[in-house]
Amino acid sequence: MGLKIEKDDIAMQDVLKAFAVLEIPTELLKEDAYLKRDLQMDSVEIVQLTMELKKSLGIVIKMGSQDMTIGALCQWVEELKRRN
Repeated sequence: MGLKIEKDDIAMQDVLKAFAVLEIPTELLKEDAYLKRDLQMDSVEIVQLTMELKKSLGIVIKMGSQDMTIGALCQWVEELKRRN
């Protein structure tokens, strides 16, 4: 089962839209899923994800080589959106 989104969880909606561009099946998109370990995303796909977030939200995310969960990414997006 994929992520359940509350209507007011805008950061989660934004992140899921970015994942849609990568055509990752929604049933794999769970809050505790790691981008590299669980979703098997490579460095090119992570760059694509960050570029999509930059294009759609105007925020810059530099993930480097760290692996993170979708939930952590959503929190990061929310924090960066508040700063802008």
